[in-house]
Formats: sequence, structure tokens, C-alpha cells
Amino acid sequence: MFFMLNHLIAQPEPDTSRIFTSLEEALLHPSEVYKLKLHKLPHHNLPDTLVVFSNLRWLDISKNKLKELPASIGKLENLEYLNASKNKLRSVPYTLGYLKKLKILVLNQNEIETLPKEIGNLSSLTVLDLWSNEIDQFPESISQLQQLKKVDLRVININEPAQERIKKQLPNTVVLFSGGCNCGK
Repeated sequence: MFFMLNHLIAQPEPDTSRIFTSLEEALLHPSEVYKLKLHKLPHHNLPDTLVVFSNLRWLDISKNKLKELPASIGKLENLEYLNASKNKLRSVPYTLGYLKKLKILVLNQNEIETLPKEIGNLSSLTVLDLWSNEIDQFPESISQLQQLKKVDLRVININEPAQERIKKQLPNTVVLFSGGCNCGK
């Protein structure tokens, strides 16, 4: 008898492997959305409605020509993976620092010039991919990223003294650079 009652009460495990590729479909089942891959967004804007996906762990918004990420992205508190590569981002909002569970942040092939100091709040971050951006200064707070294992800074003009500073800030991290330059950065 106990087994039968337990069987009736038991809830099925959520399908965390399914990747939603349509915002409209995902909005029909917001609590079931763990992975979301959005391409060809209208008007090249990320909608603020993403905050309804309270269980979202994996978000791929690459290749959308996005010029900015909304500040509301910081409300996706369960996010572990964010890929916003191949857009037209010039910066990222400081609210990105609210994503305490974020492990992998992919921002390559954008036009990012600076990172907010709040990037140092990403205590779970293990991989930071900034390959091919326009970053000329890195906040001191990157030294707080104790879990960081790999940073890709290739195809960014960073002079050798700046490369050495970054390596000292991240002594336990593999930092990938292109060849050093004698540039002013």
C-alpha cells in the first residue's frame, strides 16, 4: 500500500536536457526551461521576459547582433552557462556580477571595451572566453575569481607589461594571449 501511495505522489524528474529554441514555446512552459538557445532575435534585442525562466541554467544567445544585454540578465540566478559570442556588444552590464552560479561565460567576437568591476563577484566562474574583443583595461576585481581555470584573451592587443599584470592577478589560471605587442594598451 505504501508503495502505491508513494508512486502516486512521486513527481517525474524534469527534463533538464531539452533545449528550447523558440522563445514563444519556452514562454508556454517557463518552469520547464533549463536550456534556451535563441538565434535570429527580432530587432537584435534580448527581451526582458527572460526573467520568467527561474530554472534557466544554460543560455546561448550567440550570433544575434546584440548591441547590449539587459540589466535584467542578473536576475537569472540559476544560470551556469552563458554564451553571448558573435554579437556587437560593447560592454556587459554590472548586473552580470549577480550570477553567482555562473561557471562558463563566453563573450568572444564582440566589441567589448571594458568589463565591470562586478565581474569579480562571479565566484563559481571557471572559464572566461573574451577572445577577439577590444578590451584595454581589466578591473582589479578579476583577482577575486578563485575558481577560474581558463581565460582566453587572444586577439586582443595587450602589451607585455599588462599581460604580466593579468598573470599575477590570476596565478592559478591558464591565460591565453596572442603574441605580446608594443602597443599602448
